Amino acid sequence: MAVTLSKEQLAKRNRKHILHLLLESMHNEKELRSQLAVLTAELKRSNQQMELAVIYTECFNEAKCRINGDLPGEPAMEEAAVSAHRCKKHAGKRKET
Repeated sequence: MAVTLSKEQLAKRNRKHILHLLLESMHNEKELRSQLAVLTAELKRSNQQMELAVIYTECFNEAKCRINGDLPGEPAMEEAAVSAHRCKKHAGKRKET
């Protein structure tokens, strides 16, 4: 719980109470610094992910290429189709019909 005291109120307090307040504020500061470090690391990771997303979108923009006419045409069926792999069949492996 945050307590705000004026100079007069602090002057009225005893030394033990002031030390307790100081230690408590130091503990709170330590917790806040650790939370800040965690949040900073998360922000750094999300910024890196955003940078990668921007890089990927800049690599190739299909819509822009279509408008400019820079998009290469579809490959011919012979180029796109994978030829059947023919391996030599051994005598013992053949199926009998």
